[in-house]
Amino acid sequence: NAVANAAGCSFAPRVAALSWGCRSDALLAVTAFGDAPIDLVLCTDVVYAPELYEPLLQTLRHLTTSAQANQVGCGVLMAHRSRHPDEHRPFFDAAAETFAITVIHGPPLPFLPDTQPSQDSTFSRAGPTIETADSAQGAGSTSWS
Repeated sequence: NAVANAAGCSFAPRVAALSWGCRSDALLAVTAFGDAPIDLVLCTDVVYAPELYEPLLQTLRHLTTSAQANQVGCGVLMAHRSRHPDEHRPFFDAAAETFAITVIHGPPLPFLPDTQPSQDSTFSRAGPTIETADSAQGAGSTSWS
């Protein structure tokens, strides 16, 4: 995806593979680019298996607290369509202990019934921010109060 979309970017995106929960992989990923600052961790469709929630959170913590991330302040942008909101809530509850979370509801997908987005929810905890872009209300969104 990075190669396919690079032509439309002001700066060429740089990507690295890593195993969730493995601190050494996270450190290798951030140092693979030298001393360049990391300003964004981009995730899509990564919250799907409860047994992977904690390893994913560990990896996000490692990436957002690395020296390269701290140079500029690193955020996480996560595109997530919650197909099983009750199952995914524990991930976001756990993430809210470390990250400030802003839920951004997108328009309903064409194949879903037209519904109105719910009120956006914002957690105001200290630390980096996870912004989740949820693609639909109803079956596709979760809100916290």
